[in-house]
Amino acid sequence: MESSSFRAIYANDEAIQILAYPENPQKIEALDRFLAEKVQNVLKQTRSSTESGFVAEVTSGKRRYVCRAFSISPKIKHVERSTNLALLIERTSHA
Repeated sequence: MESSSFRAIYANDEAIQILAYPENPQKIEALDRFLAEKVQNVLKQTRSSTESGFVAEVTSGKRRYVCRAFSISPKIKHVERSTNLALLIERTSHA
C-alpha cells in the first residue's frame, strides 16, 4: 500500500500530537501526507491492514498507545467500494 492511498478526512489535535511527536504538528508543511505515512507505518505492523478490528501499538515519546482500526466501508449498493478505516488511539493503562 502506498501512502497516496491514505487520506485523512479527520484527525483531532491529540491524535495529531501523538503521531507527530517529537515534532510540532504546526511546523509540518504537508500534514496530510505526514499523517498518511504514519498511518501506513502503523498498518504495516499488522498482518492484515484492512481487517476490521486490528490492534497495533504506537509509541510516542515514553508513552505507549494502542491503535485500533475499524472498517467503515459502505454496505449500500451503488456506492464506491473503497476500504475506509477509522483509527482509535488509546493510551495504555499502567498496571
